[in-house]
Amino acid sequence: MGYAPAAVPGLGSCSSRQHFVHADVIWKPIKRVTVGIGYAGTFVGGNTLAIDPLQVPGTLALNYQKPYARAIVDLGRGFSYRMTWNYYGYDGEGQASNAIPGLAPIVTRDFNGSTVEFALRYAF
Repeated sequence: MGYAPAAVPGLGSCSSRQHFVHADVIWKPIKRVTVGIGYAGTFVGGNTLAIDPLQVPGTLALNYQKPYARAIVDLGRGFSYRMTWNYYGYDGEGQASNAIPGLAPIVTRDFNGSTVEFALRYAF
């Protein structure tokens, strides 16, 4: 037999508010060099009235941040060299789910990392 939730006299509800921010600054210290830094972020806060005790909590509260930096050097006719750094940070703000006895809880996710890119470009 499958799972059938108990009848609940009411309605579930969910609300979520999201804020997004982005900024970017570009500077050309000399003719052949372009430097830029920036930031992007998403911030979400929400809540829910779950009517099923086995319902897995969704991503109702999270922070996602992405600062970055780049430098581009024009080497000569059609050639440029680019260096880019990106940071990715995700932080789930909700609570862990312990709804199902005997099973491991579903924990909130939290990860971050950096990437670096070096590229040579030729445009003709």
